[in-house]
Amino acid sequence: MKKFTRILLFFLIPVFTTLGLIVSYNYILDPYGVIKEDFSSVTIEPNQRCIKEKLIIEHPNQFDSFLMGSSRVGYIDISPLQSEHDAWYNMSYSEAVASEHLYDLKLFLKYNVKIKNILIGVDNITYSVEPSRHLNEAPRKPYINRFNPLIDYLVLLPKYSLYKEILEERKNETPMTYDIHATGGVYIKKAKAYIDRDIEAWINDKRFTKPSILPYYTNRVDKTILEIAEIIAICKQNGINYTFFTNPVHIITYSNLDLDLYYNFIKQLSSLTDFYDFSGVNSITTNNYNYYETSHYRPHIGSLMIKHIFDGLPPTEDNFGKLVSNKNIDAVIAFKKKTLAHYVSKKLNHSTQNKE
Repeated sequence: MKKFTRILLFFLIPVFTTLGLIVSYNYILDPYGVIKEDFSSVTIEPNQRCIKEKLIIEHPNQFDSFLMGSSRVGYIDISPLQSEHDAWYNMSYSEAVASEHLYDLKLFLKYNVKIKNILIGVDNITYSVEPSRHLNEAPRKPYINRFNPLIDYLVLLPKYSLYKEILEERKNETPMTYDIHATGGVYIKKAKAYIDRDIEAWINDKRFTKPSILPYYTNRVDKTILEIAEIIAICKQNGINYTFFTNPVHIITYSNLDLDLYYNFIKQLSSLTDFYDFSGVNSITTNNYNYYETSHYRPHIGSLMIKHIFDGLPPTEDNFGKLVSNKNIDAVIAFKKKTLAHYVSKKLNHSTQNKE
């Protein structure tokens, strides 16, 4: 028996020692913010989804209005919407799609969160990402309970590439701040000053030549429309005000999309609900100054969108901020096709002249 015990200890001690080192490593580093929920020194994007879901259900009376969407809406400042009647929270997170908004809505109602308003931003990501992918991705796992996925983060195997990314981000001149416990918003420190230091250089930066389209994007339009229909049904059943809007996708990304798919999506969306449209070719989406790269628009654009949606600011001549319904959707799509054709033709002519 003693011999068996010694053999068992011989094998178990290294195992528990290694496990203890891994747990200690993850607790100290906590790159996704799930373990300690301390974002003061976070340099890569934390798992905002898990942390935000946990925050809301543990404080069901703190917020009653939610801005939902992918990380693209993360830079929208919701402070103008705050009032004595409405307590807004930016519920955006990486690659959030309609089925995940539906999950959050059901989760919050299950935990007796009294919801008054939801504002949902949609675009090509909404219908292009298979939500099951996120169940196994550390930056995007959902909150299940106090132990799941917490245990997963404690036993993550160390990755040199992740550690290298953290070190590189610490040298960043424009670090991000995640205000998860208060507003849910994301802020890039010193970004405006950095960009305004040399606006021409920023506008001509190579980052704006690469479309933000990932190889795993797929076609989930029909499934997404069903999920949105369920969101709307739940809102009606529970007296929740709901508003949808399209994100102003950067022209380089927009022009490289499968636009027939996008037009199909917004046409089906218009059959479910009116929505504010900020997408297409317009003075915002064609100006690199308004973006951090070809995926995320800057806070001043988010503030402008809020004015169109809540303050009655009329749409521009190129339809930025236009209210779309099932009655005008065909005209809106026709306008998008026309302006894109004109934009492409203009770019081709400009390119030809430069070569000559």
